[in-house]
Amino acid sequence: MKSLLFATAVIFGSLTHSALSAEDNLAYTSGFYAGAQAGFGSLNGKDTLGGSQTLESGVFGLFGGYDHAFGNIIVGLGAEANLTNYRTLNASGSSRSSDKWNASGTVRIGYAIDRFLPYISAGVALSEYSVKRTSTGETASNTHAGYVLGAGLEAKVTNNWSARLDYKHFEMGTETYQFNGFSPFDISGHQDAVTLGVAYHF
Repeated sequence: MKSLLFATAVIFGSLTHSALSAEDNLAYTSGFYAGAQAGFGSLNGKDTLGGSQTLESGVFGLFGGYDHAFGNIIVGLGAEANLTNYRTLNASGSSRSSDKWNASGTVRIGYAIDRFLPYISAGVALSEYSVKRTSTGETASNTHAGYVLGAGLEAKVTNNWSARLDYKHFEMGTETYQFNGFSPFDISGHQDAVTLGVAYHF
């Protein structure tokens, strides 16, 4: 994970360095934006049967939103949807668990310093988790709802393009799972993701 974070930081640094030698008028203004992102995530989950695991996955997604500039203060609404590939087999081999996507809607607040925008964000999050019995193929799935907190640094590369390094913590609510002939059990957990994104500002 450390090597991936280092590589992400190097790429982001390269993009922002190129911005420093680009156009001079790269101030943040009000408007819509849309982009794509990729990075790395971890999922920590536990259940009421005594099981707990930490999983890792690549994260690939799309994001967009609207920012309004109040001078140097930037307030915006954003949304993102990500594909993940968290998968694990329990210790006994009796069940396989997976998480294939998450999504969030957030409010973000930042302070523009020339072409740079450090920001924080908070909002609501969704993620679907599935448990499959290996012996019968029976699957139990739930969409977990929770909250998300984040922070990041965005930089204008040109008047219309920006790059960002973004961190989000997804705290997912508890949901109940049940298989035929077995007692119900609960699963809860959280996800953390670091992504590098590129966006077009309209």
